[in-house]
Amino acid sequence: MTIIFLTRRFHPDIGGVEKHVFEISKILKSKGHNVTVITESRGRVGKFSGINIIRIKKFPNNWFKKFHIWKWMISNLGIFRNADVIHAHDVYYWYFPLKILNPFKKSYVTFHGYETKFPPSKKAIIVRKISEKMAKGNICVGKFIEKWYRTRANFINYGAVDISQNSEQKSEKPKSGLKILLIGRLEKDIGTEIYLKVLDLLKKRKVKFNFYAIGTGSLERKVRRYGKVIHPNYNNKIYYYSILKNANLIFASSYLSILEGFLYKKPVASVYDNPLKKDYLTMTPFKNWLLVDSDSTKFADHIVRFSRNPEIFGRNTNLAYDWVREQTWDKVADIYLKLWSKK
Repeated sequence: MTIIFLTRRFHPDIGGVEKHVFEISKILKSKGHNVTVITESRGRVGKFSGINIIRIKKFPNNWFKKFHIWKWMISNLGIFRNADVIHAHDVYYWYFPLKILNPFKKSYVTFHGYETKFPPSKKAIIVRKISEKMAKGNICVGKFIEKWYRTRANFINYGAVDISQNSEQKSEKPKSGLKILLIGRLEKDIGTEIYLKVLDLLKKRKVKFNFYAIGTGSLERKVRRYGKVIHPNYNNKIYYYSILKNANLIFASSYLSILEGFLYKKPVASVYDNPLKKDYLTMTPFKNWLLVDSDSTKFADHIVRFSRNPEIFGRNTNLAYDWVREQTWDKVADIYLKLWSKK
């Protein structure tokens, strides 16, 4: 098949959607399919890992942006003419004019996450409903999307891991303080400020720890007061995995980061500050293996217990590890192929 993916961001940018599209594109290419990614991300045009990459100009995020993109799509209609499948990742609205021009072309959408603001705006819900109705089928990354965006999902997925990266570690009692690793955007919506309150409480309770964060964001300067911040990029993966391997406890609030923590047999702690984020974390098959809370004091209590006796979370890490090893990118790619084959 000839497949076109539409996505706002792509390799070499780092992030959950970026990794999702990159990994399934590589697998589909290895299965003999022709894959093209159309994206706003900066980088070289051409091929990477056998994937065709077309980079369109990144327009300012204002009311006129959609018209610039629609103009580009119509001007490049020939790119889509021979495609068997058009699949958008969140940005199905890019395809609106071509859907009108060719209503019988197979087009699909994957809904990833939410728009960081709570509650979701009426506009966001309406755009997703229009996308759902216009697309032939959809994949939702998280069951919470059905509840909060009123989406009828064809398939629900939570991402995957690369099991070749695994270096299984057992939980051992820290000898010189806990090694705590925060993974994710350093922004309010993933609970960064709550995590920092927890660190303040640990200091007050004389719990020794070394803190690292892998991410970027507007709260980076504040996070640096507590430990070291590493900017993620495609070239420092080995460094990233070495830090993950040596951590005792993971702070993570996004699916892929949580799953990677599971793969390394690490206890994973996640916070939420609104009902949607709570559903994001608890409407999952792995909810019982997470330490989830919105109360920083209760959260700190759990970590104090863990610092004294890491084995208390041993059963959870083992169950999470067994489950996550079955969550491969090949399986995710198969979901896409099943969706596209539905009549």
